[in-house]
Amino acid sequence: MLCRRISPVQQLQLLAPLLLLLLPLPALGQQVCLEAAQRNALLSFYSATGGPAWIRREKWNTSETCTWTHRNFDTSAPLTSYGTVDLPSHCCWDGVKCCVSEVDVPLFASCTQYQCNCTIGLVTGLAVGRNGLTGRLEEALSPAVLQDLGCELRLLFLGGNALSGPLPEALTGLPDLRLLTVASNRLDGTLPASLSRLSLLEELDLSSNRLTGSVPRELCGGNTRFSPLRDLMLSNNNLTGELNLLECDSLINLDMQNNNLYGNLPDFSSYRQLHILRLGNNSFSGPISPPPFDLRMLVVLDLSDNYLTGTIPNLVGNGSHLTLVRLYGNLLTGSVPADIFSLGSLGNVMLQNNKLAGTLPENIGSRAGQLAAPQ
Repeated sequence: MLCRRISPVQQLQLLAPLLLLLLPLPALGQQVCLEAAQRNALLSFYSATGGPAWIRREKWNTSETCTWTHRNFDTSAPLTSYGTVDLPSHCCWDGVKCCVSEVDVPLFASCTQYQCNCTIGLVTGLAVGRNGLTGRLEEALSPAVLQDLGCELRLLFLGGNALSGPLPEALTGLPDLRLLTVASNRLDGTLPASLSRLSLLEELDLSSNRLTGSVPRELCGGNTRFSPLRDLMLSNNNLTGELNLLECDSLINLDMQNNNLYGNLPDFSSYRQLHILRLGNNSFSGPISPPPFDLRMLVVLDLSDNYLTGTIPNLVGNGSHLTLVRLYGNLLTGSVPADIFSLGSLGNVMLQNNKLAGTLPENIGSRAGQLAAPQ
């Protein structure tokens, strides 16, 4: 058999396929987002939500040059430019936000919108709320669309539109999502338990939809990790069951009013950052235990229109920041606590339609206008 020598070039040609096999592959589940793929994903979203009929659609589906100019955060100071960044054309489409800085610069206004500390040019947000979007959300945000947009997608603001269907399960696979707002739409179905996978989520607003089922106990991640979730707003839906959220200690705003939740009030004693607690117009029963009012930062307390029993607890001890108290429409008994009107910050107390007895506290004085008369 004859042996023929091959040239170095031919050797490289033969070895090339083998060398490709040795290159590192993306880790399982790791996303690779390309500029062209992100543009196509945005156009798919645009088409699925009736884009041509949007209220604001400036520059969509154009290829104009896109340049971002860094501006100072302090709007009261003279507007100052800190240089420019060239971005893909779709980053200038109305409502699309892209990364503009690889590092977090507090001076830049864009850094407050999740557009810093990321890969320049990648899509970080889609803010098209109150814009006339229609269609089914699960088709607009299909797994394919989210796969191409999801590398560093941090903000989805879709509130105030006419989107329908269930909340897409694929949303829970976005590793960097911080804000998810689809309030005031026509969503139905249940809340996916897999929402707990959104470990960086800071705000979840699904209020004013047609959601049913219960609130997942581990919505904040359970006891497996720290949860940064600050705002949880699920009001004005058709949610049922008991409310028992685990490890939501970072919550500042909890709004579950106007649903069909029942059972005893949850134990909020560990929610030390809570400012707003709205659970009105549900079917909670039992007494109002003292722990909810060991919350030094609480400003708004609304437990109205439930089936709560027992007496009005001490709201003064650690509730010195309370400005609004709504306890009307329950089955509360006893008298109105005299010390409730010693709260200097208190602006309004509504206690009507209960079973309260006795006389009004003498120290009500000139603050009588703050009290909606108990019945």
